[in-house]
Amino acid sequence: MPDYDVIIVGGNVPALSAAAYLGKLAGQKCLILERQNYVGATAMCEEMNVPNHRFCPAATGEYYPHPKITADLELTKYGLGMVPANPSLTTVFGDGKYLSIYFDIDKTCQEIARFSQKDADAYRPLIEKWRKIGQFFGMATMNAPLSMQQFVSGMSINTEMQELMRDMLFATTRDILDRTFESDYTKAAFLTFCEGSDLAPSAAPFFFGVGRIMSPWGFVKGGLNQLANAFAKAAEANGATIKTNTTVEKILIKNNKAYGVRTTDGHEFTANLVIANTEPVTTFNKMVAPEWAPKEYMNSLGEFFHQDGGGATLNLALDKLPDFGIPEDRYQGFIGITTPGYDYLEDSFAAYQKREIPEKLCSMTYIPSFFEPGVFAPEGKHTLTGYAFPLPYTLKHGTWATRKEEMFEKWINSLDAFAPGLKKSVIGYNGFTPVELANRFGMTNGDIQHGTFRWISQLAFRPAIGYSDYRSPVKDLYFGGNSTWPTSGLSGVNGWNTANAVISDLKKDGKIH
Repeated sequence: MPDYDVIIVGGNVPALSAAAYLGKLAGQKCLILERQNYVGATAMCEEMNVPNHRFCPAATGEYYPHPKITADLELTKYGLGMVPANPSLTTVFGDGKYLSIYFDIDKTCQEIARFSQKDADAYRPLIEKWRKIGQFFGMATMNAPLSMQQFVSGMSINTEMQELMRDMLFATTRDILDRTFESDYTKAAFLTFCEGSDLAPSAAPFFFGVGRIMSPWGFVKGGLNQLANAFAKAAEANGATIKTNTTVEKILIKNNKAYGVRTTDGHEFTANLVIANTEPVTTFNKMVAPEWAPKEYMNSLGEFFHQDGGGATLNLALDKLPDFGIPEDRYQGFIGITTPGYDYLEDSFAAYQKREIPEKLCSMTYIPSFFEPGVFAPEGKHTLTGYAFPLPYTLKHGTWATRKEEMFEKWINSLDAFAPGLKKSVIGYNGFTPVELANRFGMTNGDIQHGTFRWISQLAFRPAIGYSDYRSPVKDLYFGGNSTWPTSGLSGVNGWNTANAVISDLKKDGKIH
């Protein structure tokens, strides 16, 4: 008899979600093995190098679990609380002007009208049109990814949807913004959404940015570790066992069937099946013997699964609230920095393509100490967490080990240009370079999306053609991490989809009813 029904390699949010659902829906006893001393991977929060200041050191974006998953797994009962980001994003332009984007269309139109009434009138039909795609994809995300045939068929039901498909696949962010708006300020307000891409606005697909506008954003009360803890409690309540400080060295395979794992201390655990929440390339290169990986599969992962949307995280301890020149209520959401028009981002991405550190770094930041006073910093003090982009994984000159401080200096200088006096208020900082993100959190090339925001790495191409349904080339070895559809994040959807693939196979084989 095997030790467990299911062994899950890695304890990130998708892993915890999958274990909870496998227990809840199919009575499967899962063992989760995590190499760190905590679960959640990037969903973590800790005190860093400044006493009494807490940070989410790998935080890079908005953090709403999918509402179905929150309800199914009773995450609020296990301590999950959310603070809405309202506005979602305020872009500061460095000349005293700013523009906020809200989930509420009316509020956003009011903001845009300060720069152009024509642009305000154009915003509503733009978002209402793209929300139709959001509805289409909203249903698609809770299932295995669509094949291109299914995608094209679904997007071809009428002329309007065909036009949207054209713009999704072939129009750039700059194409759409120039076609829709007249003000350089309005256009620039959307450019921070290029975060996570390796392409400038003149090349980046608009879809991945606008998709974020159409969803409510929020922050986890008490820090991201509370999200991980809620998922972990839900998994344990549904029969899962979690072991931290346990590194999987090898996935055990016999006769092309996975049957367990061996850890670095030599211990073997057996199971009916294994779910690897590590990235597929890493899994096959380090944990699976080469003979079990078909050549065409590895070639597809290596050549077409694009991972290069690099950046760095930065956490600042500040002795006062930075002055971005915005009303106080705007600190309730994310803050982006750029100048009007495209030059700021285009120049930064040009340096990135040359494998250089841009002089002026783009970033998306937030200040958790503002909306939870006393939780992340002592009263009167503040913490700022952000993501700087674009940054190459491999530098043309030097290494990240030798140029880390230079990069942080450039970032702090970039923020100071939009919030004068910020640099003088810094009492401590820490962060992760692209190389450190890769080493600490398994992000290949420092890619926070675990598969860059390009169509070549999405839908049924993710992570490889013929293997996008959470099943690997090895029988009873599944993939369930952030490299699977529907991309990275902390929604828990990847885990839901993986669990359903496993349950479907167990029913097919007559192992459950």
